[in-house]
Amino acid sequence: MTSPPPDVSDDDVARSSATEPPARDLGALVIPGVLVVLGTLLVTGIVTMREAGDGGLFGPKAFPWLVAGLCYVVAVLMTVQILRPHPPAASADPGDEADTILDTEPPQATSSNWRSLGIVIGGVVLFIVMLEPVGWLISATLLFAIVSFGLGARNHVVGLLAGLGMASAVQLVFSGFLGIHIPPGILG
Repeated sequence: MTSPPPDVSDDDVARSSATEPPARDLGALVIPGVLVVLGTLLVTGIVTMREAGDGGLFGPKAFPWLVAGLCYVVAVLMTVQILRPHPPAASADPGDEADTILDTEPPQATSSNWRSLGIVIGGVVLFIVMLEPVGWLISATLLFAIVSFGLGARNHVVGLLAGLGMASAVQLVFSGFLGIHIPPGILG
């Protein structure tokens, strides 16, 4: 790294680096974009859905409306968080020479973890393809395990068991209590 000209003080260097806009990872905007697309697909499906009877207060459209609304809210909040400027971190002791040297380095831009994103998207695509022929319980279990692996979990047995528990609970609530049909697949 080059040193500043002798007539420029350290305070001037600190002020000029503080006024530079921080580097932003615009690749992180993929997730809010996916959420907006998902919310829009849900709204389209809800509007075109045909329901038997009046549907009541918590009919088949209530939960999709809730999920679509949450998709939009989370997408907006994530976008604001990604695009909002973040102040540079201040060092604990400005007189410490090691901190001063570290503070003169340009901020490193964070990058998106495309491998994890690819694993998660692959898991969702596999879930969509497997849902009808294999059934909810198996495909949702695999989805949970794949997503947990994509997000950093390394114990596959725990991921599968947790996925089985979550998929079983969802199937029990939707099929047993709400009477909503979930594809049984090969287990039916």
